[in-house]
Amino acid sequence: MAYLCVAIGGAVGSLLRFCISELFARYGGSVPWAIFLINGLGCFIIGFVAAFAFFHGGVSEEMKILLMGGFCGGFSTLSAVSLDALRFVQTGRWGAAILDLLGTAVMGLVAVWIGYRLGICFKAG
Repeated sequence: MAYLCVAIGGAVGSLLRFCISELFARYGGSVPWAIFLINGLGCFIIGFVAAFAFFHGGVSEEMKILLMGGFCGGFSTLSAVSLDALRFVQTGRWGAAILDLLGTAVMGLVAVWIGYRLGICFKAG
């Protein structure tokens, strides 16, 4: 059941992300603003669901998986990274939080650059 929840939530989150990006592109908005909006909304949603589920209960495991792992994961991967960093901060592990955030950003940039460079080397067909 958890796999189905992730799949459904991820499909909806990915589709919504695509639609928001398309709206920004179609109506003259800047791509960075669409990305900021998407990541901000994703972070807000995952934070709200995490706090609501923890402090108020009544949220099934399936719903948490659908919303946090599926929807937010498909909509904004930054939301998952940010929630992990918040958990480090809440336990007083500020260094781990900073390393998580900066390490993820730097590693992502390096990985994209390496993939891009390798992609240039390969010829189609």
